[in-house]
Amino acid sequence: PETPVNVTISEVTATSVKLTWSSHNVDPNESYSIIYRQRFGLGSDSIYRANVQRPEFTANGLSASTQYEFRVSAVNKYGRGEPSESVHVTTAELS
Repeated sequence: PETPVNVTISEVTATSVKLTWSSHNVDPNESYSIIYRQRFGLGSDSIYRANVQRPEFTANGLSASTQYEFRVSAVNKYGRGEPSESVHVTTAELS
């Protein structure tokens, strides 16, 4: 499958981030794989994965004031496509 494009961060809180993206694929059986991790410090060795059916994803349970890196891949019956460009975001401070 083709690589998702225009990966955008649309909402950021202290503990969550919402991503959206575009896909040129029209296969109704296609899904998306999201891989994300903290960029620096404790926890940067941990990689988180999620699978979704729609071109949007909200990562919950994140740490406040922490930088994360996200990549999205399309998945179909032939396998996983190339990942998108990395998108970086820093979560908000706790209020």
